[in-house]
Amino acid sequence: MTETPDGKALFVNIQHPGETIVAADVADPTKYLSHWPGNAGYGAGGATARPRSATVVITKNDGGRIGS
Repeated sequence: MTETPDGKALFVNIQHPGETIVAADVADPTKYLSHWPGNAGYGAGGATARPRSATVVITKNDGGRIGS
């Protein structure tokens, strides 16, 4: 998690929660227990897509500083 120097944007990185039961299954996306964010139905591969990390950017509607 980090913010811009002016405090107007907050960046949060989320590592994908995908995991397999057996380490050897990492190359096979169908073996993942989680497919986030593909399990929501978007992106290539849809519900069986390889899990991916994400960056979320948080800003205020009025363009002000976060937390004020």
